[in-house]
Amino acid sequence: MKTLFEKVWERHEVAAEYPCGTILSVALLLRHSLELHEEAKAIQTAVYRAIAGGARTADIAAPGAQALTTREAADAVVKELKHAS
Repeated sequence: MKTLFEKVWERHEVAAEYPCGTILSVALLLRHSLELHEEAKAIQTAVYRAIAGGARTADIAAPGAQALTTREAADAVVKELKHAS
């Protein structure tokens, strides 16, 4: 069976450093592979709202700004997702 998805990172630790990108990848999977458009939009909106609210890890934080841990950023996305439902 031919695979539809391939890993982007060599180690899961690297993927965990970029929680917003990883979560947005799930939204892409939902939208394009499973045709779950509403669910994908909800996840995408939650990520964008969390970032707009200041949930930024070191990879996207402004220089010198306080960066959240991976867990804190992911928790902010989950909070936005729960708030929307």
